Amino acid sequence: MKIKFFILSCFIGMIFFSACSDEEKNNLKNDGPSVDASAAFDKKYGNRADQVQWRIQNIYQIVDFYLDKVPCTAWFDMSGKWYMTKSCIQYAELPEAVKREFSNLYRGYEVEIVDKLERENLKNIYVLQASNGNVTKTMRFSYNGFFLRENVDLNYIPLFSTGELVKRINRVFENIDILDVESEGKSGILVTSLYKEKRLIIKFEENEFYYGYSDLKIENVPDIIKIQFESKGYTEKNGYVVRQIQYIMPLKDIEMNPSQDFSYYAFTVEKVGKIEFYGVTENIVLKISKVGDKLPE
Repeated sequence: MKIKFFILSCFIGMIFFSACSDEEKNNLKNDGPSVDASAAFDKKYGNRADQVQWRIQNIYQIVDFYLDKVPCTAWFDMSGKWYMTKSCIQYAELPEAVKREFSNLYRGYEVEIVDKLERENLKNIYVLQASNGNVTKTMRFSYNGFFLRENVDLNYIPLFSTGELVKRINRVFENIDILDVESEGKSGILVTSLYKEKRLIIKFEENEFYYGYSDLKIENVPDIIKIQFESKGYTEKNGYVVRQIQYIMPLKDIEMNPSQDFSYYAFTVEKVGKIEFYGVTENIVLKISKVGDKLPE
């Protein structure tokens, strides 16, 4: 793994970030920030900021600047609320855990861009762009080197304030380590965290809130659950393949009735049958409660 043309790439990354579609350009204004946004920026960064340039896009008052010679971009709203700051840092400035995980997963890749993302009530996220020959990938890591996902869009947009969401999660899960908060689909929110040394996924979508341990293995499922699952005929012998097993607990129900257990296991199974010259795929989600009762689909 090599580091190449890093300063130039960082500058290109700033240009790339500033580039917009025609629709986005129509939403940009250059008439300066609101008084509250300007005051909030001055309070947060003071006299350390240099070459400050403001632009307005949709609800955001965006400011590009240099902080201790590091190119940065910060997002505020008109009321002065801060959402996120992106800093284009050097590879050497990454936490050792991130560098170690990147080296293990992407051998032979040369790092071109490293962005540090800071958000309200969340620990830092690091986004890397790296190339291996003609293949270029972007990847997202947590502060402690946890690999989050690949194919990251470098045109960052903070979709919501994370402060209240994080407070709500902390009320339910004591000592949870929230790694990342992202949008999912049109209206969903996906939270990746570590809870009791396990990867915990929390989802918020269409007023339904639930969480669970994703990508479980069948050997990790209690016997009472496996017996109920197999009794429905969803076995390899019958042509079924288990694609995913999740342990899910509805957050909304737990908040309303903390003394009750609403958790269940969700199996996603697939059956592929060949009819004439084309394949038919049947996806089934089977929900089984913690005590082995089949739940409504």
